[in-house]
Amino acid sequence: MRYVAFLSRLPVGPQAVSMDTLRKLFMKLGFLDVEPYLDTGNIAFETRPVGVIGPLEAQISRHLKNHIDADIWTFIRTPEELARISAHEAFLREELDSNAGATFIVFLPEPLSARAERQLRMQRSPSDVLHAKGTEIYWIRRTADGGAATPPPVITELLETRATVRSARTVRVLSEKYGPVVRSSSKQAEKSP
Repeated sequence: MRYVAFLSRLPVGPQAVSMDTLRKLFMKLGFLDVEPYLDTGNIAFETRPVGVIGPLEAQISRHLKNHIDADIWTFIRTPEELARISAHEAFLREELDSNAGATFIVFLPEPLSARAERQLRMQRSPSDVLHAKGTEIYWIRRTADGGAATPPPVITELLETRATVRSARTVRVLSEKYGPVVRSSSKQAEKSP
C-alpha cells in the first residue's frame, strides 16, 4: 500500500539531510518504491497495509533519529486521506476571495482537544483564518500589503502538540500524483472557526 510521510524538524543548513539520504534510510526499513517530493521532507513509499498508523510513524521517527541524530516527527497519510484533505472546502467563499496570501495544511498526530480548539479560534485575525477538521488544520495566511505570505507561526508552540506544515499546493500535487480523485461532499463551509 502507498503512504506519504511528512517529516518535521529535519536539520537545516550545514547539517541538512539530502532527499537521497532520506530515500535510502526509508529503503533500509524495507519500504519499496520510495520517492521524495521536493526538498522538504515529503516521502512517498510502499509497504504492507497497517491498521494503525501511529506505530509506523514512531518506527520511522526512531529510525531517522538513530541515523541522523535529530528528533524528527513523522506524519503519515494515505493517498485517500490526501485526496479528502485536498478536496475539503474549509473556508467560506468570501474568506477565499479576500485572500491575498497562501493556504497551508497543518498535519497533527490526532484531533485537537476542546482546549486546543479554543486556543486555535483565539488565533483568528485579519492575517490568519484557521479551521480544524480531524487531524488537520486548514490555514489561510494573509499579508497586509498584498506581498508574499509568510509561513504560519510555530503551531507546535501555539497548540502544545507535534505538527508539521505544508502548502495546500504541495498537498494537492501529492494527492493528484498518488491518490484517487475525491469530490467534496459538502458545500462551502457554513461556519468559520
